[in-house]
This record gives sequence, C-alpha cells and structure tokens, in this order.
Amino acid sequence: QSDGLHDIPALMRAIENEAKSVPSIKINQQALRFQAKLTFDDQITATQAANIIIAPHNDELVNLFFARRGTLLFEVLPFGFPDEHYRKLATAVGVKYAGVTARPDPGRFATCLEHANAPGTQARRESDQLEARFRAAAANFTFAAAAVLSKSLSLHEHRHADTHVADMALCALSQELRVDTVDFAKQVVREAKHFCTG
Repeated sequence: QSDGLHDIPALMRAIENEAKSVPSIKINQQALRFQAKLTFDDQITATQAANIIIAPHNDELVNLFFARRGTLLFEVLPFGFPDEHYRKLATAVGVKYAGVTARPDPGRFATCLEHANAPGTQARRESDQLEARFRAAAANFTFAAAAVLSKSLSLHEHRHADTHVADMALCALSQELRVDTVDFAKQVVREAKHFCTG
C-alpha cells in the first residue's frame, strides 16, 4: 500500500502560500503519521484538535471517530479506487467530507498486476486488458474528471464476479498519491475560509 501523500512538505508550503491571500484565517499545520509515532491518546488528541484533516486513504482514518462534529476531511484516494467507507464514516460522525482523486500511477499499477497474475493464465490476459483500460482512463485524467474516471474502473472491489484478476484493490492501493499541490491548496484554503467564517 502507498505510504501516503507524495511530497507533503510541498503541499504544506502551497497551503501556507495560498493562506496568505486570506488574512482572516490562520493556518497552523502539522504533519502526523499516527501509526508510526503517536500513542493512542496522542492520536485522539490530535484528531480532536484538527479543524481540517488531509489524509490518504488508509486505516488511520478510523480516527475520525474522535473528530469533532463539523471537522472537514480531505481524503486522497488512489486513482481507480472510489471507495466510500471513510465518506460514510465521516457522515456518520458529523465530519464534512471531500474526496480527492490522486493522479494515476500506471507504472506501479501495471507492475503490481504483472506480479500478482502469472503469465499465460486467464488472470494474466484479463489483467492485461484491465491495465489497458487503466492506461486509457489515465490518459484522459484531469482533476476535474478524476472521480468519474476512477469510478469507471472500480478497482476497490477485491474481485469482480466476472474476472479472474488477482489483487486489483491491492494494486490500486500501491499507487503513489500525487495531487496538484497548488489547486489542492486553493481548495483547502477555500474550505478553511468557510470553516472559519461560517
């Protein structure tokens, strides 16, 4: 699985730079890796203190149970993996949700599929077709159309009933999560402004 967002410092700088254009808000950012460094109590404290959470799709998002109502979550999802578990959790606990689809990573996706599906098998032939569909969708990628393209692949299902391809979801999760930091920062600051003023 991807270990998180690519180039967090660049995203944090972009958010700081964008926030300078909105004097009514103060940005205080922290980059936290819950499972690696924080005790459970520290995880709860950090989650409760956050107004906005930006996180990759991973198990650490179960900490949403401890978020204050009205907190805003930006979940960064791998391309082709329109999973809604954390959106549903956010809704259930009163957290506002915004899903952001990362840029496609066809190289990692293809390498993973090739490793998981043996050559000369039906699974490999189907995985080659899936890889071609993935590359075609990736070729049309824009951040505006990302969610629709991603949903058309539906790689979040571990196995479709009509396929022999192994590890589709795992391969989708293996992608590096890259976003357009400037556009994403604008979206975060726009939402922060709404959070702070209304």
